Amino acid sequence: RTLGLGDLVNETVDFYKGESIPYVVDRAIAAAGCAYSHTGSMSSGWYLAGIKKPGITNGWHIPDPIAEMLNSEGCTETGHDANSLSEKDFYKDSGWVFLYNGEFPGTGMSDFTLQDGDTVTIAFTTSYGNEYNGEWFNGSW
Repeated sequence: RTLGLGDLVNETVDFYKGESIPYVVDRAIAAAGCAYSHTGSMSSGWYLAGIKKPGITNGWHIPDPIAEMLNSEGCTETGHDANSLSEKDFYKDSGWVFLYNGEFPGTGMSDFTLQDGDTVTIAFTTSYGNEYNGEWFNGSW
């Protein structure tokens, strides 16, 4: 939501006993009709590098509180592709982060085996997740 685009993928998918987050993310992105790129493997070091869909960034607008903090820190725009949203798009420190049950875990998605009731939120950040952890922006998303 740091780009004012709302939820790009909002899917609920089944998971299977013993499955880690990347397997579920793979199905959710496919169910939304998108493609993606990643690094690492499903079982180790998996990182979502980008989501691809025609026009995915059309209409982007960085909310004023976030833009003000980016400007105050001297961050400059790097450009982007209208058909993908990937790390290093818009700003050099941008990319994808995730919350596991509402918390930033500080480790990779492959490290978590899902249980009933778990929630996973993947969010695009313009600056290492600062928009979400309260250091910059204390709003809801």
